[in-house]
Amino acid sequence: MSQAPADAERFTEFVTRTAAATEALAARLARRLANGQTLALHGELGAGKTVFARGVARGLGITEAVTSPTFTVVQEYPRPDGGWFYHLDLYRIAGARDAEAFGIEDYLFAPDGVSVVEWPERIAELLAPPPGGVARLAGRLVAVYIAAESGGVRRIRLPASWADGLETEAAAVGPAGRPDGARAPLSQPQHRVIRHHD
Repeated sequence: MSQAPADAERFTEFVTRTAAATEALAARLARRLANGQTLALHGELGAGKTVFARGVARGLGITEAVTSPTFTVVQEYPRPDGGWFYHLDLYRIAGARDAEAFGIEDYLFAPDGVSVVEWPERIAELLAPPPGGVARLAGRLVAVYIAAESGGVRRIRLPASWADGLETEAAAVGPAGRPDGARAPLSQPQHRVIRHHD
């Protein structure tokens, strides 16, 4: 799993066993997001970041195909509510200078949309608050840590403040976001509160 933040922020860990369950969890999280917020998806290659991003898109009402913008860097999707969903994949970006060259500032914390950034490590200095400026990012940047395990299992860590109630919603919604309440034991996210330590 990617390096966790150095602070003592509490995280809740969810375990999903299918891509559909990962998407459903992300869709539930997306319904809590507002314009100006950015999700930073941390995880190794193949961890499920694009699957999670697709779930966020579904939760925001986007029905068109959502694929990784690895070669285009950013994909823009209009939302039914008039806002935008910005999906950025920074895998091929060398660092903050390259990101600034293509205009990343138009997408991070965009007042007209919600942004999801894959490989945020590439622009860590742009996401870090300036000295004394922690409040500037408070509530606007949500770090998500994803790790893939064998058999399609994914461990997804969300800040506890964002995860509160998602397990209740999971029980009410069922796998893949179906409102039928059906619960498949191998697909249902499981959760626990953890603390990251260096």
